[in-house]
Amino acid sequence: MDIGSSIKYFRDQRGLSQKALAEAIGITASYLSLVESNQKVPTIGLLEEVARKFDVPLPILMFFALEEKDVSVRKRKMFRSLIDPVRSMVSSSFLSV
Repeated sequence: MDIGSSIKYFRDQRGLSQKALAEAIGITASYLSLVESNQKVPTIGLLEEVARKFDVPLPILMFFALEEKDVSVRKRKMFRSLIDPVRSMVSSSFLSV
């Protein structure tokens, strides 16, 4: 699971700097940088704050963090075929203004 890339993806899509997001959720930009680079694991409370700031349900933030290695070997082929179209559909639904 790559939660850091998920947060960065949504932050970039919203046009926010690390500093702006960090201030909005009550952490430092340096801590957010560590989270986005997966050097620190955020608490569930922090993930809830991030999801609220992006106006997306927490499961959507988590869905974007899914990686192939998170799926059982026997379901990876299906995962590979579905992940991009589903992410595209979810993005268009939750990122439209």
